[in-house]
Amino acid sequence: MIMKQLDPSTYEHPTDRTALMALKKVPLLDTVATWVLNFLIKTDYLVLYRGNAIEVTEKTLPRVHNLKSIAAERLCLNMDVPMFVTLEWEYNAFAAGVDHPIIVLNSGLVENFTDEELLSIIGHEMGHIKSRHMLYHWMADNLSKWMYSTSIISGPALYGLIIAMKEWQRKSELTADRAGLIANNDNKDAAIMAQMKLMGLPDNYNTSPDWNFTVEDILEQAQDQKEFKEDSFYKKIIYAIATGPIDHPWSAERIREMREWQMQLHYTES
Repeated sequence: MIMKQLDPSTYEHPTDRTALMALKKVPLLDTVATWVLNFLIKTDYLVLYRGNAIEVTEKTLPRVHNLKSIAAERLCLNMDVPMFVTLEWEYNAFAAGVDHPIIVLNSGLVENFTDEELLSIIGHEMGHIKSRHMLYHWMADNLSKWMYSTSIISGPALYGLIIAMKEWQRKSELTADRAGLIANNDNKDAAIMAQMKLMGLPDNYNTSPDWNFTVEDILEQAQDQKEFKEDSFYKKIIYAIATGPIDHPWSAERIREMREWQMQLHYTES
């Protein structure tokens, strides 16, 4: 059955929504950052990737183009987002832009991920687009530096803003992971395998005697981490210092979150 609408609020992580609402209360951030990011997409990103990467079309990369179409249909993404593949063997992908977004995939993903795994990655980036995450992602990575250099905000106020942005940014990745599950038709195993490859799992893991672990082992790591940060006030401080600057949750946490949510998918149809 083809879905005509899919409201991202039906799958967004609750802490993503809460943190984003707090950020939106900061005066003028939306207006300034939207203008800057739209300008950069039109004058920089599109020029860069059209000049130095392969644009995904039905002719140039039919497999990826087909997966892009499948993910867009399942997520009800009502826009044609330009997609590019760039020659990089590190596994990575990103979305950028607000009103005119793009998606960029590294060639290593295309080469070494299965269709279902790649659907998870493409759906993840489309999830960011549906929830309009890229504006605040860019702000988290760049606007605070600009505020500091221009002395608009400094000291504790700036530090507090950066911490709030990074905390939300990590939660937004959990929302996007859920979108990836929807895009690959709720194939939990493929979504988790994609994340494990991002952690460093090699392609020959199932034939090499050097690798002998399962998803359960990763979940044990996630549980150990959860218990560590809840053990004492001191360890909570250590955990906060370790996670404060990063923009993605730990991979073990993402796998645990995906597994817990997998049975709770709800769609909005019309």
